[in-house]
Amino acid sequence: DDDDDDGAWLAEEYDSDDLNNNHGNNHNHDDTHNPIHPNTTASSSSAAAAAAASAPTAPHSDSSTCFRSFLSLRSNRMALTSSILFPIAQQLSGINAVFYYSTTFFEGVIDNPQNGTILAFLVNVLATILAFMLMDRCGRKTLLSWSAGGMLGCCILLTWAMVTTNVNDDEVLLPNNDEGIDGRQGEEETSSLVVSSSSSSSSKYLIVLAVMLYITFFEIGLGSIPFFLASELIPSQFLGRVQSISMSANWTCNFLVGMLFPYMDKYLGAYSFVPFGIMLFGTVLYATCILPETRGKSLEEVMRELRGHSHHERVDSNTTNSMDNNNNNNNNN
Repeated sequence: DDDDDDGAWLAEEYDSDDLNNNHGNNHNHDDTHNPIHPNTTASSSSAAAAAAASAPTAPHSDSSTCFRSFLSLRSNRMALTSSILFPIAQQLSGINAVFYYSTTFFEGVIDNPQNGTILAFLVNVLATILAFMLMDRCGRKTLLSWSAGGMLGCCILLTWAMVTTNVNDDEVLLPNNDEGIDGRQGEEETSSLVVSSSSSSSSKYLIVLAVMLYITFFEIGLGSIPFFLASELIPSQFLGRVQSISMSANWTCNFLVGMLFPYMDKYLGAYSFVPFGIMLFGTVLYATCILPETRGKSLEEVMRELRGHSHHERVDSNTTNSMDNNNNNNNNN
């Protein structure tokens, strides 16, 4: 009997303790979520809250600091320059002077100048297909050099053809309307791009040939590569910013060429493509001598090649470190 009483008493005590523990756990559940180690969970929550409070202030300053650090190296500045220069060179090559005023190029050459415009765009499409076939076979550096060099040769050929072509004084200035370029009524001026019917057929077809080759050489390099060159030269964390700058510069130059070319034609006449030729000459030099080949290379390999162009940067750094070490040794002695 005593044993039975003791057993019943222990059972009652166990049930009472269990109920009390459960009641305590339920009471503190919302605060700790951990009945066994309440202090651990509370500490973790406090640490997470502190980290979340401090997080929003970091990214902006870190991003600006990282970009400035990226530009501190000469090799990185060369990559940035290349990413922005070629989209600018794409527009300053004069290609849109040809497209925007293509009808005028074919006046006096083809019975219906609009057919010449259609021919120009057909050549553009075919040249794009050619560029697709050559892109991974020849590489970016080679195609950009060929493109700018070929356009430079066509620019010289086109200028020579316009200089040696007789211009009909009865034609009007670009664009073809009843007002002059300055908006003055009744003052018709002559455009160097308009070929008169008295010009020799050889000069006429030479202009057409120069224009078509101009478009072809443009498409194999400068027409497409500048749009993705930055992705092969710039680290991904800075790519969006650099692409925005380069495309803004591209469209700004597009607008300037479209608006200013009639004035160039007015004041330079048959030599209106000479400024484009100068820009193309500089592009050839840069693509040949400075731009690294990016085809089939990782970003690290490209940056290593760029650092080869700026070898003196490492030499100066090593020289400075050596001088500092010598000074420290002398002070210790």
